[in-house]
Amino acid sequence: MAAPQSLELDSSRQASIQHLLEALPPVLVVHLKRFCYDKDVGGVVKVGKAVQWGEELEVGGEVMAPGLRKAPAARYKLFGALYHHGLSASGGHYTLDVLHPGRNATEGWMRIDDELVSD
Repeated sequence: MAAPQSLELDSSRQASIQHLLEALPPVLVVHLKRFCYDKDVGGVVKVGKAVQWGEELEVGGEVMAPGLRKAPAARYKLFGALYHHGLSASGGHYTLDVLHPGRNATEGWMRIDDELVSD
């Protein structure tokens, strides 16, 4: 995210783009795009790459705007993850894992699947 990315505008022009954060919210929501347009298929397909994450996310100075890079890293604790089950963007099913506020991270996760809630 923080590293500049090169863009080729056409055969004679190049540009670069870089995204940096000016501020961090008290609660951070991260949305991973799991669908993309596939020109061979002529539509949207699900990205099947496995994604792993830990219980804590540290946001360091390398993704912050230059004036904020020396500030201490912000730490976010994971308390929920939403999953899409299915192969296409036009169908499937969603489930949610949430950390119960009165439990610890090893035994406190609950799965919500429609009206079913389970440990």
